[in-house]
Amino acid sequence: MSEFSEVYKIFIENIGEIADKGISQRESRGEELGILKENLYQLISETSSEYAELAIDFAVMHLNPSVRERLFNEMKFFNSLDDADSRDGDNVKSSLEEILGKWLPDWLMDNLKVLNELLSFGRG
Repeated sequence: MSEFSEVYKIFIENIGEIADKGISQRESRGEELGILKENLYQLISETSSEYAELAIDFAVMHLNPSVRERLFNEMKFFNSLDDADSRDGDNVKSSLEEILGKWLPDWLMDNLKVLNELLSFGRG
């Protein structure tokens, strides 16, 4: 895997943690909270899998080097934040979707969209 896809994987894992905290802070009846958290863990696993990293590497190959570097630095900066929140994660994820979207497989784009909705639980 490339350095870009490694930073991407860390980014996805970090926003997964933020989504998990947001979901955990919400009140829920019954077992829905557990089901939603399990769905989140599966989603993060798929979205940061080796297949996802290969798809990211393929998409990044199509970018202008300066755009690739800016996106890479955006993810690295997010990964370095101690106080990153769901809005920060959504902003970076939106950049990924908009810039790489036309080269990413549908399943990965769908996962990123669902992840956005799970991040929104943290915003209340």
